[in-house]
Amino acid sequence: MQILMSEKSSLNSNNWNLKIFKLKFHSPVAGEVDSIKLYGALLHSMKILYPDKFSDFYNDIKQGKIAVSSLIPVVNNEVLLFKPMLWARVNMENRKNFKKIRYIPIDKAREVLEKGEYTPEQVEDLINWAKDKNFPQLMIEEDIPKVSIPKTGGKTNIFYENVKYLFGNWAVIIKEGNFSKEILSCLKYLGEHGVSKKVSWGLGRFDIVDRENFTYRISSGDYCYLLSKFAPQKNEIQSIDFSSSYYEIKTIVGRTRAGKSFKQITLVEGSVLKLINKNVCGKVVELRSRDYEYSACFVALFV
Repeated sequence: MQILMSEKSSLNSNNWNLKIFKLKFHSPVAGEVDSIKLYGALLHSMKILYPDKFSDFYNDIKQGKIAVSSLIPVVNNEVLLFKPMLWARVNMENRKNFKKIRYIPIDKAREVLEKGEYTPEQVEDLINWAKDKNFPQLMIEEDIPKVSIPKTGGKTNIFYENVKYLFGNWAVIIKEGNFSKEILSCLKYLGEHGVSKKVSWGLGRFDIVDRENFTYRISSGDYCYLLSKFAPQKNEIQSIDFSSSYYEIKTIVGRTRAGKSFKQITLVEGSVLKLINKNVCGKVVELRSRDYEYSACFVALFV
């Protein structure tokens, strides 16, 4: 496994221009804030703030020149990454505790990716790290009352639905391309207005507390590590050696506001894929052609 991250980048920073934005949420967001939600939010804010640049921005996303990660937590000012999905030599006693770990520090992710597997020592080290880490509350869990009203009469039912809310300190890694200034403005706009569907309730608002370069190095290896959800284009599927990859998939289903149903299979964050052809960038799925407020974009950010 030859995917490394370090303080020195072997790639041209003008081509990648990766930035990490640290965010502090002042009001909760229901569910996860993944790359899909962030792509749609950025497109919506870009159309409002820079309508004359929207077309170029959108085309750069489709071509992989701009990419957005899913949110990752910041604990005690330390950024954590998704735990790489690699083979782990773990005994039955540690299996449950190791499975619970979703995020790990950048240096530990780098060590695991370099080896291509979790050694027993690394498994033990991560379990001890998770036990010793004083994690702040990143998710709030509540039972929300809801009402179901039959369409053809009958009794109204009141029930409770368990909802998890994201809160606290998080970060997003963005490949800015040539839109550094515009992306910063869009994030500030989203912070003031919120990224939640319930923005009118004041949910999903945040401040940008820090912005810095995210430096790394990619060696000549054949593997990539996902920090976002990823749906390959049809011609890109043949570029992935799934038999030698470590991944999980998630099927996203829903309906557009026009009533058209859609279904999309994506590879999730933390997946480690072996690439036959490295020129892959994923696809963009348009839910509506005119209004991008609810667009779903499935473009990957590789590290």
